[in-house]
Amino acid sequence: MANIIIPALLQTFTDGKSRVEVPGKTLRQAIENLDEILSSEVEKVLDVGCGAGRHVVAWEQLGYNASGFDLSSESIRLAKSKSTNADFRVLDMRDLKNQTEWSDEFDLISNLFTSFGYFSKEEEHKSVLIGFNHALKPGGLLILDYL
Repeated sequence: MANIIIPALLQTFTDGKSRVEVPGKTLRQAIENLDEILSSEVEKVLDVGCGAGRHVVAWEQLGYNASGFDLSSESIRLAKSKSTNADFRVLDMRDLKNQTEWSDEFDLISNLFTSFGYFSKEEEHKSVLIGFNHALKPGGLLILDYL
């Protein structure tokens, strides 16, 4: 699956061979490209570092049960104003592993547009990855865009 997902994202925003942006491409198109290749077994999606919720709303509009969290309470306030169904929370991604109600909960976790990779200590990055594993159902998918 990973060999398919990365080109799906790159081809949406770039020429497919480099990271040169193609004018007129939208976030919605990127999520639609991902939707086309995902298994019908994917129902619950968690967007980590969701900001103001644009990815969550796009997943939701395609029929997924979508949730998201971000460190910024202001971003979550904005996200909640865009969706009445999604579960939005203020949370540090390093603390995902401690969220007992989200244990083995999601079919897919997305972390898009480089919100991962900025911590100063390797242990902090490992903590995030442990959290992804904690929240994913067995056999779940992780879409991670990183620096």
